[in-house]
Amino acid sequence: MPLWGPQLNLVKFFGNPVKTMLELHQSYGEVAAMTHNHAGWVFAFGAKYNQQILSDAQAFHNFAESPVPAPEGSAAAMLNHHLVSQNAGVHREKRRLMMPAFSKARLLGYAERASAVIERVAGGWPRGEVFDMRRAFFDMSLEVAMSTLFGVDVGSEVQRLSLLSQRFLELIISPGALLFPFRVPGTPYARYLVTCEELVGAVEALIATRRREGLGSDLLSALVGAEEDGVRFSEHELVGQVGLMLSASHETTAMSSAWAALMLALHPEEQEALIEDIREVVGDRVATAEDLDRLPRLDRVLNETMRLLPATPVLFYRRAQRSFRLGDHELPEGSTVLLSPLLTHREARVFPEPLRFRPDRWRDLEVGPYDYIPFGAGPRRCIGGGFAWQTVRQILVGALQRGRFEVPERTRVDYRVSGIIMSPKRGMSLRFAAHESPPRTARGIDGTLNELVALAN
Repeated sequence: MPLWGPQLNLVKFFGNPVKTMLELHQSYGEVAAMTHNHAGWVFAFGAKYNQQILSDAQAFHNFAESPVPAPEGSAAAMLNHHLVSQNAGVHREKRRLMMPAFSKARLLGYAERASAVIERVAGGWPRGEVFDMRRAFFDMSLEVAMSTLFGVDVGSEVQRLSLLSQRFLELIISPGALLFPFRVPGTPYARYLVTCEELVGAVEALIATRRREGLGSDLLSALVGAEEDGVRFSEHELVGQVGLMLSASHETTAMSSAWAALMLALHPEEQEALIEDIREVVGDRVATAEDLDRLPRLDRVLNETMRLLPATPVLFYRRAQRSFRLGDHELPEGSTVLLSPLLTHREARVFPEPLRFRPDRWRDLEVGPYDYIPFGAGPRRCIGGGFAWQTVRQILVGALQRGRFEVPERTRVDYRVSGIIMSPKRGMSLRFAAHESPPRTARGIDGTLNELVALAN
């Protein structure tokens, strides 16, 4: 990168993380510093380095600080009290406390709640019309999250929670907040602090409601009631954990679903084969967990989508607790290492023709645990990965039972990264066609997404 210095280069990175990583990888290979001759922030690309960093949670801690300074005792600091920011013994203790919330029995209960939402929402999508599929999946995923995670229906307060969480993710990496972290009215940093205060207030109200109304089968109830050997979540940890789930869970699910819909629309033979599989296995019923396990093509489509277009193209950063070696480079204690699922998944040795959408590669593909990392890897693999995978499968089946996705003429899709999520910059216009309507020939698309996926235009 140009000799701007670490802080300005960090701002440039947050402006377009994907483009920055692709350029650095092309110019410097597997290991690249964010700033010339400065080891503070370093990119490490590929499975070898994923294993080195992710398998050793003692030597490489999760980056515990917020990118934007959070004043001590502030709402912003409270939102940073969650599993992702905790390390060492504290992380292990809290992860054990949280694991029952993602047990197989709990996941089956969440699936039942999700099915009811998916059936109702997808059933209301207009057939034959073009609409923003990113928005449609976002709204559906929000309702699923509110029902499964918090046991509430979507209303004005929940919509407000969603808006606050989106604003929080955008402001936490805002260039203005990074470069000028002072609470001056009208500045991005001031808006960030106000957003944190409003989000904490809304989360505290959600927790209070759950306690007042009694614990249920939702994930929030599992967290509020969690206890092991006398250890419970503190109030700050509950707020931080719920805030994290609000900010990340439904948006990653929505974007994985939306990217899959686009890939199917651009590859109609894959879509028609999957629709036929769903028709044979599920029919018009609500899909059960057993049904989903009998749809291997569904898993291949989703694995290939998450390989090409991971919802989170950059993993949470790791900070070295001692000096270490990356390839030919000796790096000091305190260095921050960035790993990328998106770059990892483009390794031609593991994934021939890596820019092509080829679901059938997953029929006999042998991948190591660090070759394919949409949910991370190692002892800190995303604890909610199983829940997210289950929900995306349910959403796609529910949608394809009712119609198919088609690409309209003159469709443009530009990607962007907002917060930690990669999404279409201006939405994703697709037609949701009835099964009985004649299929339309798949068309290519315009836009920067063509830099990430090799599509015929």
